[in-house]
Amino acid sequence: MVLDSTECPVERPYDPLIQRIFYSGKSKQHSMKYEIAVGLQDGDIKWINGGVPGSVHDLKLARYGQIKEHLLPHEFILADKAYVGESIFITPIKGTHTKLEEAINMVLNTHREVVEHTFCRIKNFHCLSQRWRHNLTLHPIVFQTICNIVNIDKHIPV
Repeated sequence: MVLDSTECPVERPYDPLIQRIFYSGKSKQHSMKYEIAVGLQDGDIKWINGGVPGSVHDLKLARYGQIKEHLLPHEFILADKAYVGESIFITPIKGTHTKLEEAINMVLNTHREVVEHTFCRIKNFHCLSQRWRHNLTLHPIVFQTICNIVNIDKHIPV
C-alpha cells in the first residue's frame, strides 16, 4: 500500500480556540485532514482515516488511526518523508544523497504516484477542493462517500 494525507479547506470556525486547531500552517488555511492508503497494484482505496483538524501532523494521524494494527507481520507501507519515524513505513531518504540514494528516492516516488492520482480523482468532486461551508460533522461522511464512488468508478468500463 501507499499512504498519504490530504487537506480539504473548510470555512474558518467562529470560535478563536477552534480556529487555531483547524488552521494548517502548511497550507495556510483552515482545513480538515484525511489519510488514505491505496493498493500499489490495483490503485483501489484500501484505508481511509481522518476528518481531523488540519493542524494534525501526518505521522500523528497515522498513529491515531492505528493502521499499524491492521497490517500483517512483516508488511510495510510506502509513504512520503512526513512519515519518517515509524518502522512500518518505507520513506525516501532525507539529507545529502549519493547517486544510489537518489535512484532509490526516484523509484519510491514513482510508486507513490498512484496515491497522488487518487487524490486528484477525489478532488475532482469540488465539494472537497473548494471551501466547505456546511456542518463540519458532515465532511467525513462526504469524504468517505466520495472515496467509495472513486473506487467504484475506477472499475466501470468506459
